[in-house]
Amino acid sequence: MLIIRVLSECVSCRVGHLLTDDHINEIVQSIFNFAYQPNLTVLLRKTAEMNLSQIVQTIFSNVKDNRKITEVVTNPDNVSVTFQRFGNHTLLRLFKFFCSVFDPKDQKNSETMQFVALTLINTLLETRCDTIEEVPIILTVITDDLFRLLILQLRTKNISILILTMRVFFILYNKLRQHIKFQFEQFLLGVFMLIQKEDTPYEHKEIALDTIVLFCKQQTFVAELYLNYDCDINCTNLFENLCYFLHKYSCPEKWAISSIHVLALEGLLAFVSCMRDRINHMKHGDLNRDTAPIDVGEKKRHKQLLLESVEIFNHRPDDCFKFLQERNILPNPLTAASVAHYLKSTPFLNKTSIGHILGQNRDWNKQVLDEYCKLSDYENQTFIEATRSFLESFRIIGDAQILERLIDALSKDYFTRKAGLFESEDAAFIAFVSIPFLNTQLY
Repeated sequence: MLIIRVLSECVSCRVGHLLTDDHINEIVQSIFNFAYQPNLTVLLRKTAEMNLSQIVQTIFSNVKDNRKITEVVTNPDNVSVTFQRFGNHTLLRLFKFFCSVFDPKDQKNSETMQFVALTLINTLLETRCDTIEEVPIILTVITDDLFRLLILQLRTKNISILILTMRVFFILYNKLRQHIKFQFEQFLLGVFMLIQKEDTPYEHKEIALDTIVLFCKQQTFVAELYLNYDCDINCTNLFENLCYFLHKYSCPEKWAISSIHVLALEGLLAFVSCMRDRINHMKHGDLNRDTAPIDVGEKKRHKQLLLESVEIFNHRPDDCFKFLQERNILPNPLTAASVAHYLKSTPFLNKTSIGHILGQNRDWNKQVLDEYCKLSDYENQTFIEATRSFLESFRIIGDAQILERLIDALSKDYFTRKAGLFESEDAAFIAFVSIPFLNTQLY
């Protein structure tokens, strides 16, 4: 216990800022080892866990941008010593360490280790979320690694880990929801599946449904769900699915009422209550006047029409454009730019049909191809990455001349927008056309 106290004081004392990244990492991992070892007493493990939580909070509260601090050591030689204090890289390293220990697929990670790691992540999100939001590299770890692990933990048999997983999910929504739109969608769909599975333990279903009810009681949740998902062509109709889901589980079979039915009915009532309150606020003009009004009905109608057009396009592409013109989504007469934007921005389109339109050797199709290339974003892409993302957006069926036309249009656009990277358009074309050929040879 004294060792844990000494290590904790090393970080929290007034000269703790002189510790390096390696020092911090070693201290955290050393105390973490105390927190999960089963052969130690409960008191010692809990002491290690509490001290670890305090250390991590101290690190995240005191960290600043990496910089060198020069201190003059008082000795006969007056030696000037340069210290590299811990900074953003330390935060990233710690967060990755907690995520690696939280990974249920790694057999080295016991359930105790996973629980301790998730507890620390939960503490950080509750107390230092403002610091985390200012560090983009940690946000990337949260949106990629942490959410992947949270979704995996929905399958856990440990009820304590599941409760903490749901809590972390709720905190992330409340504090970082502007960064986790698609991650939130996947996690919520995972929660739906967890409840619907027949082999899910009853207690786990209660915890999952209780989390959904907690979301439904948030004042802005219902409106945000409808606007951000049901009105977005790239997202699932979460509002609609949640209404159906709560209605389904609020109706008992054979009059056998359980806590699941009560929770579902509570969520459904909270859902309706939020909509009622919003309507009342709209009537009295209490909503935020600084926010520009959004025609939600028009956005929903637009999404529905686009989904209908996708179904038509995948069977009869020409009829699709007529369908969209009749509904004033595409201009009449058609423009190459509008068709290119539709092909580029609309999900679920048949890639073979897209490739057929872009690859035809007609003036109109060449114009559409040129406009399609202009919609690509090369800002942070090498020419290899640009080629890959371009060719992944459609499928080509035909001879090499079609591929040549497509690559030629891409290389010209890339050469124009990335001036100075290639000596000429011919050099850019040779570089771009070599990528698919070299990859073909590898197979």
